[in-house]
Amino acid sequence: MAREDSQLLMEDIKFFIIVKSQLVPCVVCALTRPHKMRYQLLRCSSETCKAATPYDACPWMGKVMTCQELNRVTIMEAGAHETLMRDPRKPKMTPRLKDYGREMATQGLKPARIRMGMARRFGLSETDLPTLNQVQWFIAAFTKAKLHRNDDYDDILGQIDALAYGPETNETQPFLFAWQRTAQGKPDVGNGSDEHPFLVGLTSKRLLRNAARDPASFVFHMDATFKLNQLSYPVIVCGVSDRNRSFHLVALFTTSQRLEELYVKALSALRKVFTAVTGKQLLVKYVMADAEAAQQNAVDQVFGVDSDFLYLMCFYHVMAKVYERIKGVSQRLREQVTADIYDLHFAPTQATYDEQWTTVFANWSGKNELTDFRGYFRRVWVRSEFHRWQCFHTPSGYATTNDPVEQFNRLIKRDYTLRTKHKIGTLFQLLADCCEHQSVTPRKFKDVPEVTQQLKARVNDFRQRNLLVDITPSRSSIEFLLVSPNPNLLKNYTGLDGKRTLVNRSVSKKRRRTPAVNARAAAGRPPTNGHALSTE
Repeated sequence: MAREDSQLLMEDIKFFIIVKSQLVPCVVCALTRPHKMRYQLLRCSSETCKAATPYDACPWMGKVMTCQELNRVTIMEAGAHETLMRDPRKPKMTPRLKDYGREMATQGLKPARIRMGMARRFGLSETDLPTLNQVQWFIAAFTKAKLHRNDDYDDILGQIDALAYGPETNETQPFLFAWQRTAQGKPDVGNGSDEHPFLVGLTSKRLLRNAARDPASFVFHMDATFKLNQLSYPVIVCGVSDRNRSFHLVALFTTSQRLEELYVKALSALRKVFTAVTGKQLLVKYVMADAEAAQQNAVDQVFGVDSDFLYLMCFYHVMAKVYERIKGVSQRLREQVTADIYDLHFAPTQATYDEQWTTVFANWSGKNELTDFRGYFRRVWVRSEFHRWQCFHTPSGYATTNDPVEQFNRLIKRDYTLRTKHKIGTLFQLLADCCEHQSVTPRKFKDVPEVTQQLKARVNDFRQRNLLVDITPSRSSIEFLLVSPNPNLLKNYTGLDGKRTLVNRSVSKKRRRTPAVNARAAAGRPPTNGHALSTE
């Protein structure tokens, strides 16, 4: 019989213990080639049989033979039980529940959800369902042994050794690099301390070939993502974006610290493995990253030897830092500063930018509230190495922010880590799955910008319903996309098929922080708790 049917039959047998289990030549199936079967001898362990004849053992015996090739099972019984009365069964993890638990744990589900899934899948009542503690113990043991859910150093070294690059590595198979072997032949990756920092890279041959093209045809992105593991180790994502702003992964690095020497080691290892796979040198012309001196120095040291490149700044990173600095000024002045910076960002040439900057700086000089901000902006975003955040530095069609790599970071957390912090061993396996999937289903590298199908469908639908109109916003900052001039306005969304949807009553965070909204006296409970007595 099939293994699944044998599990159901074994659950109906009275309690037993396995007294012998060994591999012997198979006599269950009709296969002609030699192979093994699992031979198990069972003895009765029922308490009711012991109570019926406490002076003698129950004569019942069982025999289970499982073919290791076809997974076919033969069950035989000999003798009869002393009594047919059954023991009160306690909930336990039966073989079919264990198989279900292994499958769900491999997909990243938590023990509580796995337990609820068992009840739905097999129609178990609360009395027949294993306790949450039983499920937790089983899932913890399985994930630690089979899914590398641990931070054991020797186990991690074994996992790294198993994923090492070799001559038999195919195009889509992920492999680990950026480490050396000790004199004993073991991987030397460090333990994460200040003296021995941890660094491991992950990629595949096909991912490396994403950068094997003209350096002027892509922008090289380098960004760190966090909250992926329980040791707070950042993961450095390296990739390229084409002229359609689509991201193509090249490599992933897991490191214990964000230090210049580790960035240099990671990029140097990337160039070495790139040359070993493609036979070419990894050259770049445009590099985009955040305002981090360690990253910038590492890029200069590794790529500056044979590449004449521009170190571009992510404009979103610039605006995020600007918003932090101008929180204390008035709303009108914040809008003016934001509009000025956007005008500088969209300057078509360097000469136009210089002229606009002179005018903007003169206007800011007359505002006492901007004294500190004026000096900060000129020091950090105008005269430092991170001053290339204007559009004219980036060729037409290419990304001016790190949004392509940020969207990929979002994909890792949504599809692979499931927004959960994992052990380092589990994280390696998840990132390896990510690299393999990106290798098997690569995106087409585009040299010209293209309109997405979703945008085409929306435009056609709006044009058919006469909803496509030109509107010039009254405000020049990006807040006109986030803040409605009418605080009581409800957003009503309509699908592309013309069907109405439910009203969205959510309020953006920026609108909640607007002074005009906070000044309104809302009916009901006040939004904040003030003093019990007020003299005003």
